[in-house]
Amino acid sequence: MSEDLETKLKEFEDWMLDSQNPHYANSTIADTLRHLRNLAKHCDIFSRDSILEFLREKKRQGASKKYINEKVKYLNRWLPYRREDRFEYIQTGRRKFTVNRFDDSEIKALIEGTKGQVHEDWTDHAMVVLALNTGLRAGEIANLRIADIHEDWLRVLNGKGEKDRDVLIQEYPMRALREYLVRRDHPECEYVFTTRKGKVSVNYMERIARRIRQRTGVKSFKWQKCRHTYAKNLIDNKIDLLVVSQMMGHNDPRTTLIYTGIDTDFALGYMRERKPREFRGDTVSKSCKSSDTPYGLAGI
Repeated sequence: MSEDLETKLKEFEDWMLDSQNPHYANSTIADTLRHLRNLAKHCDIFSRDSILEFLREKKRQGASKKYINEKVKYLNRWLPYRREDRFEYIQTGRRKFTVNRFDDSEIKALIEGTKGQVHEDWTDHAMVVLALNTGLRAGEIANLRIADIHEDWLRVLNGKGEKDRDVLIQEYPMRALREYLVRRDHPECEYVFTTRKGKVSVNYMERIARRIRQRTGVKSFKWQKCRHTYAKNLIDNKIDLLVVSQMMGHNDPRTTLIYTGIDTDFALGYMRERKPREFRGDTVSKSCKSSDTPYGLAGI
């Protein structure tokens, strides 16, 4: 690794830390530098032509679109620092997004099945209750700090897309958090969730998920499924979609619409309750009224 490259990467790191630029999490900065150092072994990252030739060669060798786009993601942080245009991502065709949520019996099993009297019990229970009631991602739970907990809300820093947000936390999850905090390892640590060695990592979160699946019998348990359950619960409770989008930390409110398309009973019930105006050719528009016929046209 040349001294000049390391000097430039150090300057790049300082640039990413600069408040005038997009706020990158420390983990994102470290990950970006690691990938750039690895890329520098195969091409000249100071030359756009060299980078493009490397990507073309990988494509000729059969590299997947996902692999190429992963490289582009890190390069597109490096190129603005170099005052060069970003690369375009390869279009991959959108993967169908499936919303999966826990039913009431699974939620009960998760909450009741994680209760206990040892450190692992308090950790598992607090994490499950927090995930179900706030929609935090696994990484956001791992990075939650004591200073981020307020009276009835949490500050989520550096969420997906380096986005910060505030999330309401109600009485039960707050109580579970407090009960965990007085029993946790490393009480001096600034982060909420700890192990004997220190702060939990995202990889360790998956170990906890496996433990939760074993002890509760909910084989489909995943942190992302807790997040889906949270979002669908907000929508079922008729929370405005823009508010749901804010709580979920979506960059684009259209992403939130995904959670509305899986339950037609909710959509029909919502329309029946709201009774939007109906348009009639011969009269002024009036609010819809429920049919006196029990089964609509089929009952006539």
